[in-house]
Amino acid sequence: LFDEFEANETPEARFAHAMDNFQPLLLNNSNDGGDWKEHQVTAEKVYGRQSKTKLGSETIYEVTDQILQNHIKKGNLK
Repeated sequence: LFDEFEANETPEARFAHAMDNFQPLLLNNSNDGGDWKEHQVTAEKVYGRQSKTKLGSETIYEVTDQILQNHIKKGNLK
């Protein structure tokens, strides 16, 4: 199962990756981007981490993009 996840080739593995990347984003969103601000994380870095999310779920990617755009506007991500 772990090998399948790491290979990221099946729809299930791609969805698992999308969820795996989504969870830290939700945590940062729940603290109003505090960790991003504290560590001066860039939007480019977060988008890079989320680059394969769309392969697993377009819906999760759309929500991810909305969250990130909101934090860019707030100045929490540079």
